[in-house]
Amino acid sequence: MDNNSSLVVKFIQLLATRFSIKDLGSLHYFLDIEVLPTTTSLFLSQQKYIHDILVYTKMHGAKAVSMPFSTTDSLMLYDGSSLTDSTPFRCFVSGLQYLSLTRHDISFAVKKLSQFMHSPSETHWQALKRFLRYLKGTISFGLHLCRCPLWGTFSSCS
Repeated sequence: MDNNSSLVVKFIQLLATRFSIKDLGSLHYFLDIEVLPTTTSLFLSQQKYIHDILVYTKMHGAKAVSMPFSTTDSLMLYDGSSLTDSTPFRCFVSGLQYLSLTRHDISFAVKKLSQFMHSPSETHWQALKRFLRYLKGTISFGLHLCRCPLWGTFSSCS
């Protein structure tokens, strides 16, 4: 045990004298984010969260695609017929915003889909379904944080 580990143990013991706490050990899963530690880094993944979205939307059996959007089509505000019920579109896009915490590669696509939440069309729904097919193909992607040797903190790895 190095100095940092013994300091952490002492700190936990000090907290236990003042508060009712329980040490649950190392962090592995928190708020739908899986934390995979290595000796030099942390990998944050929301693989189960994506899987749950795909199952809920019945897209878990769909064929994966390599790009989140079609390169030939662009989404516009009044694009096709309006959805009869826009609630599912709004719910799924909101869920994707949470997913972008560990998936910076999807930030632009989620922002683009968010622009149509007030009045989504059938075209927007199809774009969302394609995006879910992209997530299926990249389900193992996540955020890799490397330990900064100078300060002992974590930052995004390059």
